[in-house]
Amino acid sequence: MSEFIKAILKRALWTFVEVVPAAALTAIGSATTLGEVDWKTVASTAILAGIISVLKSFAIGVPEAPRDLDPSNGHPPA
Repeated sequence: MSEFIKAILKRALWTFVEVVPAAALTAIGSATTLGEVDWKTVASTAILAGIISVLKSFAIGVPEAPRDLDPSNGHPPA
């Protein structure tokens, strides 16, 4: 697996992990008990954020990737 793909996946996972608590807190705020929280919505929100992160990384690059692998530097990965 190329370093560029590893950087993209790492960034997407980090985004997913950041969004889960925020989405959960939003869902918990509108529920009266934890049983009423719509966990499917929390998960789908986090997954969508991860997908958007991947798409954004392909579009503008990943700062963590080596500069010679970053498509925003004009050098797409091989």
